[in-house]
Amino acid sequence: MKVRKISMENIRSHVKTAVEFKDGFNCIVGGVGDGKSSILYALHFGLFGEKIGRSYDYLLREGQNAGKIAIEFDNLGKTYLMVRALRREKSDKISQDMDKLALYESGELIAGGKKVAVDEQLSAIIGIDEDAFKNIIWIQQERLKELLNIEPSKRQQTLDELFRLSDFLNAWTILRDFEKEYEWEKNSYDKEADIVGINDLRKDYDKIYEEFLNLQLEIENLKTELKKVEEGYKEAEESLRKLEDLRNKTEELQREESSIKAKIESTINEINRINEEIKKKQTRVVELNTLLSNIETEIKGNYEKLAELGLLKDQSIEVLRKLEKSLEDKKESIYAQQEGLKSKLQQHVETSAIIEKENKCPVCQQSISGDYRKGLLAHFEEERRKDEDALVKLRAELENATTQRQIIREVIVVLSDYLPRKDEITHSLHNDSKALEELNAQLTEKQQLHTQLNERFSAISKEISKFDTKQLEEAKLNRDKVYGYHSSLKTKLESGEKTVEERSKRVEDLKRRLDLAEEKIKRKERIEKLLKAIGDFRDAYKAVGPKLREEIVSGLTYYVQQVMDKMAAGTERQYTVEIDENYTPSLREAEHWRDVSLLSGGERTMLAFAYKIGLGQLIMGARGRTLDFLILDEPTESLGPEDGSIDRLADAISNLKNIEQIITVTHSEEFAEKAEHIIRVKKETGKSSVIYER
Repeated sequence: MKVRKISMENIRSHVKTAVEFKDGFNCIVGGVGDGKSSILYALHFGLFGEKIGRSYDYLLREGQNAGKIAIEFDNLGKTYLMVRALRREKSDKISQDMDKLALYESGELIAGGKKVAVDEQLSAIIGIDEDAFKNIIWIQQERLKELLNIEPSKRQQTLDELFRLSDFLNAWTILRDFEKEYEWEKNSYDKEADIVGINDLRKDYDKIYEEFLNLQLEIENLKTELKKVEEGYKEAEESLRKLEDLRNKTEELQREESSIKAKIESTINEINRINEEIKKKQTRVVELNTLLSNIETEIKGNYEKLAELGLLKDQSIEVLRKLEKSLEDKKESIYAQQEGLKSKLQQHVETSAIIEKENKCPVCQQSISGDYRKGLLAHFEEERRKDEDALVKLRAELENATTQRQIIREVIVVLSDYLPRKDEITHSLHNDSKALEELNAQLTEKQQLHTQLNERFSAISKEISKFDTKQLEEAKLNRDKVYGYHSSLKTKLESGEKTVEERSKRVEDLKRRLDLAEEKIKRKERIEKLLKAIGDFRDAYKAVGPKLREEIVSGLTYYVQQVMDKMAAGTERQYTVEIDENYTPSLREAEHWRDVSLLSGGERTMLAFAYKIGLGQLIMGARGRTLDFLILDEPTESLGPEDGSIDRLADAISNLKNIEQIITVTHSEEFAEKAEHIIRVKKETGKSSVIYER
């Protein structure tokens, strides 16, 4: 694995920073608080999503609600992008933003959303988990010499656990517990009665089992016989059931016969009643038709009287009454005209008398004579004659109007009586005719019902005659006989089955005891084999631990010596590394051996680096991978420029060519000058930025 780029948004002092790395010796250099370590914290979180400490407060920039880290890296010829993010909750707690969690391979999403899935995918790709990263890849100054400074026994325990040698000792101890359990179980089997007396148990089982088989055979014979009897009983029961059904059906038919007989009588009564009603209705209809005909004749005659008067026929009474009223008004008018003419005639008579007697003008009272007098008398005579003619006409008109009014009055009286009676009779005739139709329909229906009831009555009587009570009694006797035999067989079978059940329980109990005893014997034999195997395994585990530790110590010595040789290359000093069974290293220079406590600060630092790197190479090799990526966090913390130890450490790191990419973080300018690639970190106004110097 090799890191190509780390992109940070709102991570500590980095608002938006991208840091690129190349193959070889990369050195991140800067002053205290400039944001160097933030890059390593971002790398750790970006790869594994774990916090350093109890919370993510150390990682998210103060005052920001979200942060993001993206890491681009190469592994086995493929390019990957790992993205993780942080967010601040309402409670001010900082947590991972799983919505933005994603792992890409060559630009294609291969895992995301769930931390477990992403972590498993990443671990499968790079071959290390977070613990291995912190113990092998990320060499921190405060933990650099940790393994060299602890007690040898503690160091051995720590590395045995790392190399999983402690598993052999744990297995040896755990197997002793199993050994004790199996020994106790074996001893308990040796004392168990059924195991000791298993031969007698087999004899008892064989005897009871034979009795059980004989009983089962007897039961099967009984079941066969019972089955035959049951079939006969079912046939007898079925035959009886059919006869009982026939009896029930016959009784039902008899009840139906009585019911139909009553219905026939009722139907005949209904037919007679309907016939009587039909006769009455027919007489009533004839009477109404006669009465209606007479009334219509009267009405017609009165309408003809109107026609003789020159009036239209079929006039309504209301119109006739209006006409009567107009004739009455006409008479009153004629009376008035007559009175006027009579008065006028009287006046003419009186005027003529005055002229004849007094020879005076009736108007001006002057004397008149001769022709004028004659002419005036002739005039009044003419007027009188005209008035008398008019009076004659009025008398004729009055007589005619009186006659018409009288006729109309009579017609009104007749029509007022006959027209309502006609409507009433017409309505009654309609209702009676309709009722007569309904009675005829009812009669037809009742007659049909009478025919049907007679047919059904004949059919039922025929069916009733078919039933014979003697057959039913014989069927009952046969059923009871079969039932008695069936009951005796069933009782015998139940008794036998109960005995079989008891024998079966005895057989099952003996079988269970026998199977359990045989199983325990087999278990005892397996335990004896297991006890021997456990003893062999414990002996093997006790012997293999030291041998494996020898191989690990030899491999670790080889890798540490390689690193020391590369770190010392180009110097006049040559060191030989030796590591004992407690994984405690010592150095030989020329003919002098020195343990860790006697080394100088620079030598202790070089040995610590060589030890850590060698340990990493050994572990990664055991996993089928190479240590091609290394992070050194402030490796010069205890070194000074005066004795040249910083230069020697930088040269030594430069000589580690088999590690393809090394990333160091330092504040030492002397150390940085030895790097192939320098990344300078500066912070201004609370924001960090990076500058690539080479």
